[in-house]
Amino acid sequence: MSDKQFKPRAARLALLALLAFPAWAATPTALDPTQAPRSASPSASPAAAEAPLRLQAIVLAGAQRYAVIDGQQRRVGDWLGEARILAIDSQAVKLQRHDQVQWLRLAPSIVQPSR
Repeated sequence: MSDKQFKPRAARLALLALLAFPAWAATPTALDPTQAPRSASPSASPAAAEAPLRLQAIVLAGAQRYAVIDGQQRRVGDWLGEARILAIDSQAVKLQRHDQVQWLRLAPSIVQPSR
């Protein structure tokens, strides 16, 4: 086989592979190796409703106090699923979930007083 025949043939095979890949990836039986098995899926367990909350920021401006939790601005009295915000101080947020009190704290390296 000469080089002149090999190049077009290789190009056709590469094009065929590229055209076939989206069809294969779109099939419902295609599995993503980075995903957890379906039996271990978090949505299948009741604990998914009580996923850990992530405190990202606390803003204290005079009488205004709010916290940024999971990307959303929240104030005292707001509900986060089954948890209610009881208090916000300079470094933590106090929550009540069912009959238990829980504290969300900022990481020490993030806590910096404003000027």
